[in-house]
Amino acid sequence: MQQPISAKTRIGPFSGAVSPEFDDSALRTALSDLEGQLKQNGLRPSPGSSHIYTVALPFHSSSLTVFVKAFRPASLLKSLGDRPRGSAARRSWETALLFHRNGIGTPAPIAWLERWRRGRL
Repeated sequence: MQQPISAKTRIGPFSGAVSPEFDDSALRTALSDLEGQLKQNGLRPSPGSSHIYTVALPFHSSSLTVFVKAFRPASLLKSLGDRPRGSAARRSWETALLFHRNGIGTPAPIAWLERWRRGRL
């Protein structure tokens, strides 16, 4: 039986969702300060239009190594288009979830987060 997709919620300054199998209070706390986690670990982004980070986050009584894909800020026009269809982060998570559930080789999607400021992503 498939796990339901988590409903959109607030996680610190972000809105987003955590996959049910990864929904843990320690992980949510770490995700609420994800920018701080990345800065604290001195991580540098990879080059390109989106940045990929690798960071260890607390999960249950140990840690979980996760890949964080951070998208560049969107233009106002792109942000307006993303409102009805969802952000690139949400669409990437939903696609990874579909692949994972159908046995297509992809890491288990953990969460998606987005932050809107003044109508822009």
